[in-house]
Amino acid sequence: MCFAFFLAGVLIDSCVNRDVLFIMDSAQDVGNSRSFDLAKDFVIDVARRLEIGQNNFHVAAVYYAQNVENQRSFQLDRFYSINDIENQIRSYNWLNQNQANNMPTALTYARTSIFQASSNRIRPERAGDRYQSTDGADNAVIIVNFGTPTQAGLYTELERLDQLPDDTRVFIVNVGNGDVSAFRNRGYRVISIQNANQLNSIIGQIISVRCPVVVRKLKPGTT
Repeated sequence: MCFAFFLAGVLIDSCVNRDVLFIMDSAQDVGNSRSFDLAKDFVIDVARRLEIGQNNFHVAAVYYAQNVENQRSFQLDRFYSINDIENQIRSYNWLNQNQANNMPTALTYARTSIFQASSNRIRPERAGDRYQSTDGADNAVIIVNFGTPTQAGLYTELERLDQLPDDTRVFIVNVGNGDVSAFRNRGYRVISIQNANQLNSIIGQIISVRCPVVVRKLKPGTT
């Protein structure tokens, strides 16, 4: 089965491999554990629509608040089944109501410990190169953000994020009234919703099933 991905206003053919990274805010701006549970449901629902496997989609997640939970975040080559991915994400909890949304740290970790490190392990012949996907296909970064991220270092990390290949799409799901103008100013697509209860309603704006119909030609006399 193949799926079609809508990111940054562009329809990406996902009938080939690609890398998808979810960055999940679990800081004080989430507000409560129920909202974070809904964010987990959203990420899992999107992941379920991908054909995940060693030779298909590769999925990673960065789980953070003031710091990245690097023991519980996972690399592109760690899980190759949706059940394993779901179990890992379900294990996440709202980290701490007193922790700030340190997105610059999460973006640094995504760039250095997810993209570059995973690429070098999966394709060691390209170690040291600027990151490219594990098969050269389009890639997606989906950030689920609550509130206003820490501004110090944010623009620097966004500039470094721009150094990823041109076919990498960055997509922000902004829950609440936080200031994400830094992303808009760089041309990243932002979907803003008022609260986490609306997350499920926007899945269709991110991913949609539209695969080509394969017609099998029969030999004369066969059915």
